[in-house]
Amino acid sequence: MSNDWKTLLWLYLSLVLLVILILVFWINPLERSKTFRTALISPTPINQGSLVIQLEKAEISRVSDSGKEWEIHTDDLSKDGENIYLNGVQGFLFQENQPQYQIKAKKGQVDVENSDARLEDINLVKIDGGGSIVGKTLTWLSNEQFMRIENVLVEKKNMLIESKKLWYDLSRGLLAFPEEVVITLKSEGNL
Repeated sequence: MSNDWKTLLWLYLSLVLLVILILVFWINPLERSKTFRTALISPTPINQGSLVIQLEKAEISRVSDSGKEWEIHTDDLSKDGENIYLNGVQGFLFQENQPQYQIKAKKGQVDVENSDARLEDINLVKIDGGGSIVGKTLTWLSNEQFMRIENVLVEKKNMLIESKKLWYDLSRGLLAFPEEVVITLKSEGNL
């Protein structure tokens, strides 16, 4: 009788452990997805002969273990393979789950597989009113927590900074201008 009780206890514990393992390894990775996408599918695709899909009114976000990194909205996008193409982009760049910059761009591209993003003709405005960044292209490398802006103009209070490139390593909080920089100080009043 004692062995039957032990066998039933082991069987019950094994089943509980199996259920826990299934929950951890099957359901949990779906919840930890790095990029969340929501969109409404348009009734008419761009080209019915290809794999391009027309989507409208979408929000695309990059969420990592440390929280939300970026969020962009657009009313005009399409998907082709692993890439989403955007027109008329608006959104936010986050740091510690708080929006730091409001972003606007004419167009962009998001790689679905690795969550990297590239935006063109960008305008970033610091949420607290502490300045703005205008550039030709912004490239966000999600796995490296790295942002690169080309042909950049940074305006902050009484200072303008122009450079061909700006690099920002978010993981270390380092901002760099790897190429020639022109700094213009604006003065109010007499020197």
